[in-house]
Amino acid sequence: MSVKLVVSGAYGASFVAVLLFSGFSQANEQWAQQQIQQIISAHPGCTQTPVYNRGAANDSARRGYTQGFMYTLARSLCRDSSDPIRMHTVQGRRNANRDALVHLGLSYGSTEEETLVNTATVLFTLGFWESSGNHTQSIDRSAGAASSQPINAEAGLFQASLSGVANRAEWGDSIRELMVQYQQDPSKCMRDIFSQGVTVDSRASRGSAGNAGFQFQELMRNCPAFSVEAAMIMIRNNRQHFGPINVRDITQRSGEHLNQCRPMLTQIAASVQRESRFCEGLGMHSGQGSSGGAGSGTHLRTN
Repeated sequence: MSVKLVVSGAYGASFVAVLLFSGFSQANEQWAQQQIQQIISAHPGCTQTPVYNRGAANDSARRGYTQGFMYTLARSLCRDSSDPIRMHTVQGRRNANRDALVHLGLSYGSTEEETLVNTATVLFTLGFWESSGNHTQSIDRSAGAASSQPINAEAGLFQASLSGVANRAEWGDSIRELMVQYQQDPSKCMRDIFSQGVTVDSRASRGSAGNAGFQFQELMRNCPAFSVEAAMIMIRNNRQHFGPINVRDITQRSGEHLNQCRPMLTQIAASVQRESRFCEGLGMHSGQGSSGGAGSGTHLRTN
């Protein structure tokens, strides 16, 4: 059904244009979600492969995590190469002390898109280890006395704390910029998608509203799309913040999951490169990212 609006006056044309654009954006958003769901369904090897004793992506408690993560990956791929958030995810530190890809013996990839896919594949598996895909996860009670301090209190999908974000580093600045972006537009958090099947952790975050560590915890728990994009930067620049990466559980106990899931993430990257509607549906400019076709060349290699 179509609705025709007749608006008179000096601003009539602009008003109609805004309405038409809004309808176009909504249609693209629905299309992008449908495409991602189809891609997920086409890769049962990933969705049915359990992650150690944390379950599988097609379990009811993790379907929202899987959908939301892939949707956020598409958004990251839509960012321009000069965007600091994308830039610091792609560049990383490229040394074993700080960079998860190097520490785990995995390849960067030959293009920016491949690097993003390889990074996201590790992070997707990490989310099972750290929170079983529950974005509302509060502090790890086994973390010890230090976790009582708001700056050290871990939270969210990847159990990250503000202490893991460097104060005097460009990559740390990019995470703080990312915080502002999501705080200014909470509608981009995709909480409704990530929350499917989730049992909410009702424990309170550590600290008070005016504390920076508390604010970081709250954003990690309540804005899962931010959590994904921030953690992609963190595992490339401060991998020591994440225990399952440090002890190589990600590759040694979940190597099959990595290898089964990378083709799914690669297909999403290829679709974003091919279809401008993906970025438009995500509220991003179309045609962003420019280093070559996603999905060709190097694959993840487990030890």
